[in-house]
Amino acid sequence: MRSRELGEGLRRAMEQARLNGKQVAHQLDWSPSWVSRLLSGKRSASAVKLMEFAEFKPVAFLDSETSCLFLERREEIAAYQSILAALTQTALNEGESRELIATLVTELYADREDHDDRA
Repeated sequence: MRSRELGEGLRRAMEQARLNGKQVAHQLDWSPSWVSRLLSGKRSASAVKLMEFAEFKPVAFLDSETSCLFLERREEIAAYQSILAALTQTALNEGESRELIATLVTELYADREDHDDRA
């Protein structure tokens, strides 16, 4: 996903939830300036996978548009555990996600005259 598309998607989700940037930053324990950079398309998100193993220390894998990184230090793992926990608490469940996506698609294409009514 490109940075601009991410910002637009975040903006639509914020509008749907009636949240401002400061509220989103507070909910996710992010810096308000980071949320602002995401909204403006000046910052992209990276994919994060926290890998925990029975016989090894946990590892965080970050994958971005141009690079990837493995993190192993205890404080780095704790930071991503906190972030992922906050996202888990604030994220929509599957049904809510489907409903939001359907609403957004309906709103985005409701005014288009070139849609196909034969579906």
